Amino acid sequence: MSISILTLSICCGLIVLSLVSSMMNPLFIVPKNKNNDTEDESKSPLHPLAVIVLVNDNIDILERNIPLFLEQEYEPGYQIIIVANEGDTLADDLMKRYQDHKSLKSTFIPKTSRYISREKLGVTLGVKAARHEWCILVDALCYPKSRYWLSEMSKQCTDSHNLVVGYCNYADGTKAYRLFTRMRHFAYIWRDAIKGVPYASNNSNLAFRKSDFINNEGYRGNLECIRGEYDFIVNKFALKNKTGVVTSKEGSLIESVPTDKQWHRRQIFYIHSRKFMKHGTWHQVLSTTDTVLLHLTWIASMAAIVIAAFLQNWILLISAILAILINVCWRTLTGRKVAALLHTDVPTWQIIPLELSSIWHALADKIYYHRANPYDFTCHKL
Repeated sequence: MSISILTLSICCGLIVLSLVSSMMNPLFIVPKNKNNDTEDESKSPLHPLAVIVLVNDNIDILERNIPLFLEQEYEPGYQIIIVANEGDTLADDLMKRYQDHKSLKSTFIPKTSRYISREKLGVTLGVKAARHEWCILVDALCYPKSRYWLSEMSKQCTDSHNLVVGYCNYADGTKAYRLFTRMRHFAYIWRDAIKGVPYASNNSNLAFRKSDFINNEGYRGNLECIRGEYDFIVNKFALKNKTGVVTSKEGSLIESVPTDKQWHRRQIFYIHSRKFMKHGTWHQVLSTTDTVLLHLTWIASMAAIVIAAFLQNWILLISAILAILINVCWRTLTGRKVAALLHTDVPTWQIIPLELSSIWHALADKIYYHRANPYDFTCHKL
């Protein structure tokens, strides 16, 4: 059977498209050292830490989680600052029950705050109340996976870093797509940190320097955005090659299973916040390119299979099937490896379907966002 130049070109194009698509995947990460969290451990002494816990009307969950923060085994010592709304009697009661713990203190967000989101004001008050240089920002919905969480995070709180991003996984019972989305988003953060400067953070597990926050006027420049308190810290303060990443199981947090309302609010608030962040356009281009190449690979390969079968062009048929296999195997293996590194329970067989469905979830989120009231995202209401 003679092979035309056109057939060879199409076959090569399909294989190249599949390879490029696989490499554009944010999960295409092969760390040089799985335990990169500990690479600076011997270079700097461990520092005392201040843990800022944002209550956000979740005092009932914090009441269940607070013992896990207080039982941390960390020799240099640490301080826990509970940030609640003024007049929150449940928060007052909680502090009274733990008044014997000298490392635990609270601060309250005044009811009269205007022109700044209450979440960002809460972070600012928490940072100012911190006695130590290194602060770790967490949400009341989260709890440490082990009593060595602070020890693992502190290994990256070195003189060579000004930010440390840790992983925060969802609890058992969370939908697979939501587990996968958080893992995929963190993969972008991880890759950007390895290359130099991370873009944002989708995790409630973030360490930063108090001096950076105070000297650079905290959230000035994005005060009107109601949410994005973690994203803006990374986007504003991250310096080139100055971000540590903690991926160990002991250094991670677990977040309660999100309700549908919590999940959708987080997604649409992120769509709004990224408009105000540096490198937002470039990050969106990378994400869109990955999605387009993934679907283009499948569409082109499936079309080639149909045409090849009709024309009985077996070379083209084999090439199209090979392109799909390369894409499926490579993306599945890399996704499985990242899931293992981050201890995320995403079924291996669901990785490809979850990737393919991401475009429809993203489209739904954008529809939700554009249909929402613009004043829902800002505290500057005219």
